[in-house]
Amino acid sequence: MKRAFITGLFLLALLIAPVQTPAAGNADLIWQWAPVIYQQDDHQNPIARENVFTVVNFDRDWRTNNNWINLPYYSPNAAVYYSLVESDTHYFIGYYLYYPRHAGGTNHEHDMIGAMAVVQKKADKSGQLELLLTYSNNEWLKLGGSQVKVENGHPILTVRAGTHGISNRQAPGTGGTYPLLPNGARSDTTARGNYQLVDLQELWQNRNDIGQNRTFSRWGYFDSNSYLNTGAPWAWQYRGINWLAKPAELAQLIQGVQNKPGTYLTNPYSSVR
Repeated sequence: MKRAFITGLFLLALLIAPVQTPAAGNADLIWQWAPVIYQQDDHQNPIARENVFTVVNFDRDWRTNNNWINLPYYSPNAAVYYSLVESDTHYFIGYYLYYPRHAGGTNHEHDMIGAMAVVQKKADKSGQLELLLTYSNNEWLKLGGSQVKVENGHPILTVRAGTHGISNRQAPGTGGTYPLLPNGARSDTTARGNYQLVDLQELWQNRNDIGQNRTFSRWGYFDSNSYLNTGAPWAWQYRGINWLAKPAELAQLIQGVQNKPGTYLTNPYSSVR
């Protein structure tokens, strides 16, 4: 009985445990380049739940073919996943927005879009945005660092309602949604809202949870009751180059650079092929 009680407490702790937040050493870097998000909506406030970017397990479980069904019963909190890969010359910081439903054109479960900030290192430990790369609906957008529209130093992402297509155009309104500061405080009192930054490792640790009524139906693709599959970032490829495993090579290909890519110092996703 005592063992069963302890096991029950352990499982309860897992259910109520907070989402992972950036490690202290990287928190400022990840926050610095996190986007200000202008999420468009077809409805009056509050924003329709299908247009709230959130965590995959917003409904308190890792089964994903029930996320659309559960959307009316849970209030998803705004959250953006992040990933960080470092080379000797650059930081490659990914930001990922997950939606339980894609609405518009062909409706289907799940939508996941993202942006990568390619930040060149400087001798004084500051960084300079060299490239902003976005991915949504199998469409790629690249912007050189000097072309990127920013707000208070953060790149702007404007996301269409329903289909969640990304652009770098500033949307009308009083302000976008800002990332919470590393200490959890609001980053801008004039912002329409704030979102939490969540380590992609939280989703990555479920990468092998594959099968019916699980997180993924096959490698990298969320389980779904529709024939359309939505992929997590480790399933994203551009001309055979994986977004997470080889961001330096991807950035060079996108920019048309022929030089040898730098040496990776940290890359928790290097095993992806």
